[in-house]
Amino acid sequence: MMRQHKSTTLSKLIVTTLLVLTLSTGSKAVQLANEPTLSEQQDRIFSLVLVASSLGGKALITWLNHRQNKSDKANGEDE
Repeated sequence: MMRQHKSTTLSKLIVTTLLVLTLSTGSKAVQLANEPTLSEQQDRIFSLVLVASSLGGKALITWLNHRQNKSDKANGEDE
């Protein structure tokens, strides 16, 4: 029972961390995209946060899908 609690807590922590990082990098990308002109440094930052938010979104979807599949198998359902 304790192991399940730790697993649930860890899952919530991972999802929360992915969500916060994805939203913060995504919001910075939107902010920079709305600037009329970007310096060379801002352009590099824009590229980095755009990639980071994209990867964060993919990681979040993958993690949630993995957890759902794991939950389905635990309930006796086959794919």
